Amino acid sequence: MLLPVPNYITLVFIITVLITLTLFLWTIKRAASKALPIAIAILLFILIFQGILSYTGFYTENLFSIPPRFPINILPPLIFIIFLFNSKKGKSFIDKLSLGDLALISIVRIPVEICIYWFAMEKIVPNELTFEGRNWDILSGITAPLIAYAYYKGYIGRKTLLIWNFVALILVIAIVSQAILAIPSPFQQIGIDQPNIAVLYFPFNWLASFIVPIVFFTHFAALRQLLLRHE
Repeated sequence: MLLPVPNYITLVFIITVLITLTLFLWTIKRAASKALPIAIAILLFILIFQGILSYTGFYTENLFSIPPRFPINILPPLIFIIFLFNSKKGKSFIDKLSLGDLALISIVRIPVEICIYWFAMEKIVPNELTFEGRNWDILSGITAPLIAYAYYKGYIGRKTLLIWNFVALILVIAIVSQAILAIPSPFQQIGIDQPNIAVLYFPFNWLASFIVPIVFFTHFAALRQLLLRHE
């Protein structure tokens, strides 16, 4: 199902998804090119599967049922991430990724936050989820290219990168938690008058099922590498 929003919002959002995909695959190719075909297959499957579910209205039916349907949007990729961090091959793959490349991926948070602001203007998310409200996640996106550049050039080291990843992870966890509590469900606590319905519709559900898990992965992968280092 589609929301009646201006075409430019949908276009910018889809471009943001494609940029996220491209940056993530580029990061994988630079570090572990043998894993690239598998990564492409998994990521395309997620996009297609979740796109079909949202387009057919799966997430907008029985909104107040228990258990709610929305967790199917975000839990599968998070479960896969947990699997990677707990398997020998997964950890080997993660530890090959460039810390600078992982940081750079967070630049997508800039257009994401702009889209969320537009969502609020269209009254499909509460204003609390925008940078005018309680959402400071855009700061991670603004600083991401600076952090990546500084790391590439050797201007910053382990401690600075560790702090940045930790703070950026806290910011995304905070806004995701609020976004979930604003979705129409038996557990809704935020945005009662203007709930978060954007993530229930195609293509905006890719925010929860694709972009957010990749952002989580970049921080967890970076923190794993940084915490294993002792220099």
